[in-house]
Amino acid sequence: MKPSSIRVASRHMASTAEGGLEVVSARPIKAGFSSGPMMRNVSRGRPHDPNAVQSVEIVLSGTPQALLSREALYLATSTARRYGVYGGMARRDNNPMQDHQGRTIARFSVE
Repeated sequence: MKPSSIRVASRHMASTAEGGLEVVSARPIKAGFSSGPMMRNVSRGRPHDPNAVQSVEIVLSGTPQALLSREALYLATSTARRYGVYGGMARRDNNPMQDHQGRTIARFSVE
């Protein structure tokens, strides 16, 4: 997918990629103060940044077949890279379901 094919809407991230997939939202999850990475860094004598983005939760919309495809995983991974998370591959957290607006969505995580 080309970066030029992603458009950011006003308040929510709404972008359309090939195959009818749409990025509904992306929420970065920061490391914080009470996490495993913090304890690991402190025990090893490294500085800990609580504002570092640890993972990104991405919600995609599309047809059920498109949400179960490999293109959905690639779109979630490329969206997470905008937030500085360069994980190997996205993980689908739930099966496609209907949201309150009638869209078929699935939630993905990239760590």
